[in-house]
Amino acid sequence: MQQDMTPDVSILIVNFNNGAVLRACLLSLRQWTDPERTEILVVDNASSDGSVARLREEFPEVQWILSDTNLGFGRANNIGAAHARGRYLFMLNPDTELRGPVTDLLTNLLDRAENADIGCAGVTIVDESGREGISAGNFPTPATLLKELLPSRAFPYRLRTLERADGLLEVDYVSGADLFMPRNVFLASGGFDPKFFLYFEETELQHRLARLGFRRVLFPGVKLMHLCGTPDHKVTSRKIELFESSRVLFHQKCYGRVAGLWARCWLVLFYGSRWLFGGPRHFATGIKIALRGPALP
Repeated sequence: MQQDMTPDVSILIVNFNNGAVLRACLLSLRQWTDPERTEILVVDNASSDGSVARLREEFPEVQWILSDTNLGFGRANNIGAAHARGRYLFMLNPDTELRGPVTDLLTNLLDRAENADIGCAGVTIVDESGREGISAGNFPTPATLLKELLPSRAFPYRLRTLERADGLLEVDYVSGADLFMPRNVFLASGGFDPKFFLYFEETELQHRLARLGFRRVLFPGVKLMHLCGTPDHKVTSRKIELFESSRVLFHQKCYGRVAGLWARCWLVLFYGSRWLFGGPRHFATGIKIALRGPALP
């Protein structure tokens, strides 16, 4: 890509020891994006798997931004956005793969809506077998925490959507695995809150967008493959700790201190019931977060 040309889309990928899946992701981007309209930036969070050394030579078109420490998902994307030059940002997980010219399609669709109120967009996520995954969600609330204590069949989960006249589906928030938004909206909103190391950062950002009057939409029919069997998807005590810390922080920031206190009480109830009826799985982790609050690394 010529240096004096401004790309339409800046694709941001945060990598932390994901060399194998990152290579497949970059190969799909090479196949399905126009280098004259797209730039690719990888922010590496101090990976120790040698992925940067292996892939820099194979993908010279990629701009590699190296951190000395693991910054987490949101802070790393903020750094990528600060280096980006495109009118749009397309934030992708490293374990995703394009299955067609998605960025061109999204750009063309959002170009038509530039003067509208769309703040961010996503596409339909599918797994390796083509089954639909989690592409969007409803904003968590103190009431939904209460529902999680009750049998799921009593309150089955239903994604809230609103079909627009332009065929797009409005949702509360779009999955962070494929978050597409105008760069000026991202910067004006302040980007990701750096207090969130991992999990809930895209939800909190889009909660702010909603309060600013921006809509969050899905493009039905456009698909992106998101791998499910990678090490990133394995549940560990560390991930439970990060997830629950971010959950408490989300409720405290979005709904106030009382909601944050309720989220901490909920942890005791939820993990306590797990301990009573199913053994001590992650019980200590949940109680630790409840007592400590939303402190994050």
